[in-house]
Amino acid sequence: MRKRITELYDNGDIRKNQIETFGRDLESLREADVDGVEHVISEDIVTNGEAGNVEGAMYEFRVANERVDNLNNIDEIGREIDTVDYGDLTDDQIDQLIKETQFPDADTRAAKERIIKDAVSPDPDGTPKTMEVDVLKKNGDYVEAKAKDRISWTDIRSKTIRYKGHYLILDDLSWRSSVECLVRSFVVVVVSESS
Repeated sequence: MRKRITELYDNGDIRKNQIETFGRDLESLREADVDGVEHVISEDIVTNGEAGNVEGAMYEFRVANERVDNLNNIDEIGREIDTVDYGDLTDDQIDQLIKETQFPDADTRAAKERIIKDAVSPDPDGTPKTMEVDVLKKNGDYVEAKAKDRISWTDIRSKTIRYKGHYLILDDLSWRSSVECLVRSFVVVVVSESS
């Protein structure tokens, strides 16, 4: 990890203050014994150590420290969740996703179903989609960390559909919690509020 961060610093990809903040955030999360810290380091910094991935990991750690009142309320960071297949969703579950998701770009049921299907169906090569939940709180809420220049409404909506679909299949109503997308300078509430 240190080697990769040093390389990125030497290349001018990350700044000294980012490294210092990351060090403090990492120490806090480790002291609170938050699950997933080492997984995020391994996946996003060591294995996939491109500048964007490293900055993303640093930002996830920052968000966890900055946006959660008590680190003991964090269940896990960087949790990988398998995406459900559209064919596994019942009509009632699809109705629920349509009801609880915003579709400003779709005005027919068929268009909304197509968006849901695209969000959860495997990639064209047949690879099932997975998603990473950046910060999962013990109460079922999750916080999505996105850099301002890397955010898109459709990406967040697709991720939300995958998250909700996963929990609908498990018949776990904790997915009804709010989903927030944090951007470096402001917060955007992306999905439905608690029912």
